[in-house]
Formats: sequence, structure tokens, C-alpha cells
Amino acid sequence: MKLSIIIVNYNVKYFLRQLIQSIHASSVDFTYEIIVVDNASTDGSVEFLRRAFSHLRLIVNERNLGFSKANNIGISESTGEYVLLLNPDTILQEDTLQLSVTYMDSHPKAGALGCRMIDGSGHYLPESKRGFPSPRVALFKNLGLSALFPQSGYFNEYYLGNLNEFDVNEVDVLTGAFMLLRREALDKCGLLDEDFFMYGEDIDLSYRIKQAGYQIIYFPQTTIIHFKGESTRKQTVTYVKRFYGAMQIFANKHYDGQKAFWLRLILQLGIVFRAGIAILGQLISRIGIPVLEWVCFVLVLNLFSSFWANFYYDDPGYYQDSNIILNIISYASIWMVALLLCGAYDRIFKWRRIVNGILLGWISIAAVYGFLGPEFRPSRSLVFAGGFLVAATVLIVRIILYRLYQGTWPLKQQEMRKYAVVGPELQAMKIEKMLRGSQPKLRFTGYIHSGSNSSENTYLGSIEHLDQIVRFHRLNEIIFCADSLASSEIMHWMTRLGPKLHYKIAPAQPMGIIGSSSKNSAGELYTFEIQYKLGEKFIQRNKRLFDIISACLIFVLSPVLLLIIKDKWNFFNNIRQVFFGNKTWVTYGSKNADRFFPRLKKGILHPALIVYREDEVQALLDSDYYYARDYSVWKDLSLIINNLEHLGRKAS
Repeated sequence: MKLSIIIVNYNVKYFLRQLIQSIHASSVDFTYEIIVVDNASTDGSVEFLRRAFSHLRLIVNERNLGFSKANNIGISESTGEYVLLLNPDTILQEDTLQLSVTYMDSHPKAGALGCRMIDGSGHYLPESKRGFPSPRVALFKNLGLSALFPQSGYFNEYYLGNLNEFDVNEVDVLTGAFMLLRREALDKCGLLDEDFFMYGEDIDLSYRIKQAGYQIIYFPQTTIIHFKGESTRKQTVTYVKRFYGAMQIFANKHYDGQKAFWLRLILQLGIVFRAGIAILGQLISRIGIPVLEWVCFVLVLNLFSSFWANFYYDDPGYYQDSNIILNIISYASIWMVALLLCGAYDRIFKWRRIVNGILLGWISIAAVYGFLGPEFRPSRSLVFAGGFLVAATVLIVRIILYRLYQGTWPLKQQEMRKYAVVGPELQAMKIEKMLRGSQPKLRFTGYIHSGSNSSENTYLGSIEHLDQIVRFHRLNEIIFCADSLASSEIMHWMTRLGPKLHYKIAPAQPMGIIGSSSKNSAGELYTFEIQYKLGEKFIQRNKRLFDIISACLIFVLSPVLLLIIKDKWNFFNNIRQVFFGNKTWVTYGSKNADRFFPRLKKGILHPALIVYREDEVQALLDSDYYYARDYSVWKDLSLIINNLEHLGRKAS
């Protein structure tokens, strides 16, 4: 066996499918094997692989063991002269494997080889070649000097900015997204260090390969697409802790004395600085808009109360002896919570959710207002006018935010994003049909295919004139059909057309169309899959809130409910578990539901509790499907009311 390809998969089955198809399309004159190590995926990856690619070797881990350990498991099962560590969110050119292995064969001192990488928008990824982290390198990277002087070998030694991206060079570090390893070198320096869970293992292995006397080669004569890139989620606290933690492990392992001290110090400062920025960014993204609108609500309601005291009562101090400020703060808070419950802060430009939130807040305030004492009811006009004022405030804030985010005004009719399919007419029509229902903001312009003699107006021309077609029709997005185009041709056009366009790649029988708009965004996906209500954040939040409220109410009513509850002892345990979030009142009935539907905690009841037996698998799955797709809090309430006697049953 010449080559063993090791792929560690975790919940990216669509990208994995495209990668495996690109491997099969490779033109090689040697034998190879594909070993996929699945790290306890929950997206149905294992079932999909067994069904679609039964010939490859599949190793299934019961839990996520991390990148290093999973790769080591795959390497230990491999037999090839060379081992290729490959990320699942990559696509190879047809010549990538052949050129890379040929180079290694003709250069026996090369212990590891990596190729040129581009992201989903055709941008070159600088992590294709890197230097070792030293105190100076870490300092310049933390200070942002490496980004400020990207071509400098001194300030940007981390990405070896002085080396041309198209020249073959000996480098210090390769990325684990594509790392071709000589088995002889692995035998000498050892496998990946399992102390590195996700980041840093490639740096450590590269260092040990060089220490063993081998060269690390950057080989840009072939290119691959890496959809996620190094920058994915790098502004999260988890990323900062794992990345800089991995660098500290590397420093402790390979450096000593003053060099180790200064590197550890700089890394610690980097953790504090970058984590602070990440925490601030997450806080702003999560609570920035709610807090901003709450402040605006308070200011607007306060201004209205002053205006009303002057205009209606002709007394500027009319509300001075009342609890008007407390009322204003309370009303603003209720409207903010109502908007939150209706999902208006999860998708801030969904106007229906905004209207629902304002109406819910209005009704809630009006309902509570009647039960308050006179001293807490200083102004009915504030309640009545407040709804209109809050609606106007939200409208103004969201319009301004829309302008900042989208660069245009929401009241202006938006142009749909125009796309074309590069591929045969039949597949183009299938893709158009798929996207017509799932992506309403996309407009199909036509298809582009060499050799077509179609007279239909959907035929735009030959691929040789793709750049002219893009300009003439002002296209925003290109979808390439992978079965009719070589990967090298797709990458050529992505690079030539540039990052202003969005690119997607569709397999022959698309379960999904994959792509990425930039190296800073995770891979994007257009799929045939059903959109489940239970998958939305605000729905999950409302389900949790319902569990808390209902647990309290059921506890209050427990003296009465005990008369009909079958398992009385477990009944109180269930109330406690649901209240603290360990369980939910209603969950799925089928054992494998989490593989197909949004995940739920173990629960007491399920949608088909009194209808189907536990061995009626398909019937249970069907009921779970409708529960996840059409979920509402009222479904849970109905199930609880109709199954009160079963509230003491053990969780399933």
C-alpha cells in the first residue's frame, strides 16, 4: 500500500462526502486506502458513510477523543508507505495526491509535505506555511504586527511572509488540514501528541520531524480548498483558551530557560488580551441590542411621561410623587423580555417576531396593570401610548442596524442575489428546483456549460467566457457541479474571479451544496433537509422556560395530583430534575431520534406515549418528526394535561 489517507470526522457529513468524491476523482498510479475516524458525530455521519461509501474503513469512537488521538487511531490501523492527514472540510485537485507522493518519492529527506490552500472564496490561506512559535514570533502575532506587515519575514515569521506562496520551500510547520507524512519519519519521531486536543498538534509534530533530521516541505504546485480555514470561530473564548493553551504545552515541552519563560509569559498575556476581546465581543453580540433597546425604551417612555404631564395635566411635576420611574423601568423590561421570548433578538430583522414581541409585552403589561394598587398605576396613558412608542423605537433602531449591517435601507426593495450554475442543464434545473424553496433570496439566472447548443434563455454561454458572463449578468454567486468539472478547474475560476463572488460546489446527487464566503466563516450549506422549529434558539429557550414554570405549577398542585399519579416517589424527583434542567417534561419517543432531529434532554413524556409501543420504531420516529418540525409550547402543555398520571414515570 502506497498511501493511507486518514480523515477525522465530527458532524460534517456533507463536506466529508465532497472530499471523498474528490479523492476518488484523483488521477494516481498507486494504491491507496481511506480510513475515516468518526469522533462520536451526532449528525448521522456514521449511517451515511456506511450507506454511501461502504468500501472505506470506518472507525467509530464512542466519544470525541480529540484530533490527535483520533488520528493516532487511524494511523495505527493504516498500512501505507505514506500517511496523509486530511481535514474533512477540504477538496483536492485531481493531481494533488499524485504530485505530492511523486515529490516525496524523489526527495527522501522530506519527512512531511503540505500544499497550497485556498478558502471557499478563492483567497490564499497563509496557514499553508508557518514558522515555529518563538517569543518574538508570538509577541508580533499578539500585537497584530504580523497582519500589519504580511510580507515581512521578520514581523510575520509566523506565516513566513517573506516566502512566495507559489514557490516550493522548506518551512518549519505545516497545518493538519493537509499533512503528508513519511511513515519512516513517523516511526522515528512518534505519533501525534495526545496532550494537544485540537490545536498545536501539527506544530509539535512538525518540530519533532525536523528534530529527527527530516525536511518539512511547502509544495504549492497543487492546491486544495479548505472551507473553514484557521480563522473559524477564532473570536470565541474556547478557541483562545485551546489555541494559546496548546502553544503553552508546546513551549513547556520543547523550550527551556529564558526562551521558555518569555514565550510562556507572552502566551499568558495573549490569553488574557485575546480572551478579553472575545468575551467583550460575545457580550456585545448577545446582549448589546437588548440593552441598547431597553435604554431607548426607558428614555422614550420617560420623555413621554414628561410631555404628558405638561400637555394633558398642565403640571410638569404631576408624576413626581408617583412610582412613574419604577413603572417605566418595569414596562421597558417586560417589552424587552417579550421580544426575547418571541425570538426578536435571535433574528433581529424578522419583523413578524418584533410585532409579536411588542403585542405580547403590551398584553402582559395591560393584564398586570389591573391588579396593581393605585400608587403603582400613575398613568394608563403610558401603557396605551407605550406600545406605539416602543414599536417606533424598535423600528428606528432596527432600521439603523440594518443599514449598518446590510449597507442599504430595509424599506427599499432588495435585489435578489443572482446565481448561475456551471454544469449541464439537467443538473442546473435540479439545483434551481432545490433552491427555489429553501433559498428565496436567490434568483436563478441560468446555466453555463461547454458544448451546449441549447436555445433556451437559461443557457448563458460556455465556461470559457465565465468571467464575461459574470460581469454581463452581474452575478453574485456561482454554483459549480463537481461531477462535470475538474476540481482544478473550479479552483482556477474561484481564484480568477476573486472574492467578490460567493462560490458553492454541488455533488452529482446533492444532499447539500457546500461553500464558504470567506476564511473567517465556517462552511455554508444549502440542503434539502427539513427546517425543524425545535432547532431554533428562541424555541429551545421558550421550551426551557415552560419547563421551569410548569415544574413550579405542578409542585404547587402536587397534593391534588398525587391522587392520580402512578409513581408518586419518582414524581417529585422528576419535578426537581426538570426544574434544574437535567430533564425536560416532553422529549422524543424513539431511541435514535437525536441522530435525525434537534437534540433534547431525557424526558418524562413523549408525543406517542399512549399511542404506540416502544418497539414500534417507525411510528415513534414519525411522531418525533412532527413534534420537532411543528413544535410549540402548547404541544407540551397538551401532552402534560393528557398524561398527568404518567408524570412520575422514569425518564426515557
